[in-house]
Amino acid sequence: MQKMTIHPGLIIKSYLTQGQISSSFAAQKMGMHASQFCDILNGKRDLNSRVALLLEQEFGYSARELMHLQAEYDLEKERSLLTKQGLLP
Repeated sequence: MQKMTIHPGLIIKSYLTQGQISSSFAAQKMGMHASQFCDILNGKRDLNSRVALLLEQEFGYSARELMHLQAEYDLEKERSLLTKQGLLP
């Protein structure tokens, strides 16, 4: 059975939406360009340790947990690619 993983940006996006925090406000608070932050929220850009730490500081997320989610996402994405290439069962 294949494990389902989702990009951590989608979880962050959900959290911000529930708290009625706009992505542009969050990006500004962290000193980021809104377009870069939106790319993370939409799974188009990987979360890095800098952003994880800023999210922890500004919004109370666990940077360690966010980075764990990113690592799980990366592993599953790579596992899927290697399986399609016939390099993994």
